[in-house]
Amino acid sequence: MNPDRLFVYGTLMRGFDHPMAQLLSRAADFLGKARCHGRLYLVKHYPGLVLSGDADDVVFGELYRLRQPQELLREFDMYEPVARDLPSRPNMSGRCSP
Repeated sequence: MNPDRLFVYGTLMRGFDHPMAQLLSRAADFLGKARCHGRLYLVKHYPGLVLSGDADDVVFGELYRLRQPQELLREFDMYEPVARDLPSRPNMSGRCSP
């Protein structure tokens, strides 16, 4: 896994007026369109990504290189909490390599 790369989808992509998308555009370099094997599920009022081994399950998004990964990921973790202390539930925010 490359800790300075971030895959995003939905309102975090370019062209959206979301505050976190604006932060990303200022603090990271756009590398290009990307996709990963996974499925989106409705979690309350927002989509949640669950990785999948099925080649037919594809989520389209974008890939960024973070200029200051630790600082920016801390901001994203505050916005989208990570449920690391709940072993019976998947992480609400996960990180995967492209």
